[in-house]
Amino acid sequence: YVPQEPFLFNETVRNNMLWSMPSASDTQIWAALKTSHADNFIKETENKLDTVVGDRGGRLSGGQRQRISLARAIVRNPCMLILDESTSSLDTESEKFIQDSIDQLSKNVTIITIAHRLSTIKNADIVYVMDKGMIIESGDYDSLIKDRESKLSSLIKAQDNKNTIE
Repeated sequence: YVPQEPFLFNETVRNNMLWSMPSASDTQIWAALKTSHADNFIKETENKLDTVVGDRGGRLSGGQRQRISLARAIVRNPCMLILDESTSSLDTESEKFIQDSIDQLSKNVTIITIAHRLSTIKNADIVYVMDKGMIIESGDYDSLIKDRESKLSSLIKAQDNKNTIE
């Protein structure tokens, strides 16, 4: 499970990763960090895996915190991963890193993504649209947006109109 607001301990990157998988080797940690696109910025730090991230990850950007949180879930080799608004507060570059990780992981892991940001669900196999706690439609992204009567189609149209106005 990767929440919208990841919680990191005021500890090293290594210890934050070991929290979810105490037996993980450095090789496994680096592999998970690579999959989540967190390896490069950690390699650039002076202490690498021994870099202290600060209280709640305060020494990192939001995107960096999210990528470490994703890596922490990946290091467990899950068969299912739940991403709760994992890109909602990220800049475009960080969102792309997370989306690339999701696309890579989805080949071997069942991923359930809870999202309001429509770009997050474009590559989903099945999209469920909910309203007031009820599933009101489902299908693949392309067929739902082509259906002019679908709620997803109207949401995308509204978003496009908003972006055009701004």
